[in-house]
Amino acid sequence: APGEVDYMWATSNPTQVDNGRGAGPKGTTATLTMNHALALLSFRVYNDGTYHNVGVLTQIKLENVSGNTVLSKSNGHTMKISGGTIANGTAQAATYTRKISDSGYTLITVASTASATAVASGSTANADAAAASEKFSMLILPATSVDSKVKATFTIDGADYDVNLTKPETSSDKWDQGKNYIYTVKLSGQGLTINKVSVTDWTEKVVNDDLEIK
Repeated sequence: APGEVDYMWATSNPTQVDNGRGAGPKGTTATLTMNHALALLSFRVYNDGTYHNVGVLTQIKLENVSGNTVLSKSNGHTMKISGGTIANGTAQAATYTRKISDSGYTLITVASTASATAVASGSTANADAAAASEKFSMLILPATSVDSKVKATFTIDGADYDVNLTKPETSSDKWDQGKNYIYTVKLSGQGLTINKVSVTDWTEKVVNDDLEIK
């Protein structure tokens, strides 16, 4: 999103070290593998067919529940470039807002013409509508103990719907750096619910062009 900064750290494989005292010619290139220092939260929202308004999503907001500081902004945080370890500064509560666009995004609806166009012909299952939905993401500082301590508010057709974010994995209650946490959110006539959370690694990218060391 505009204004977001994806902080990264790099590893070299193989590690290249030169103290400058060797007799042979010095190498002038290094191959770097980039790693993400932050975590990524992604949301894909769909209409299960029981919500009968237009379904235009215009904003997603993240904020802490009950005044905690799990969702924090950078306040004296530092990162070691050798391994990407983030040293926490003083926790300071933050609110993250992702505005979609001036016209918003119309949700995919199960069993609708929009859904049939976006997914395979004749497919009307909830999973297919969710898979066809666009993902909207926000970069955040990694966090621990996130279960029900952060809520997401979705503005749809001018109304706000909020839902608490449960822990992303059965065995993990944190948002790790370099992970993309994809929340699938179902809108129905009764409100919003989170159907599923999937966790993926961001794809590591090896920079094609060599960096010249002079």
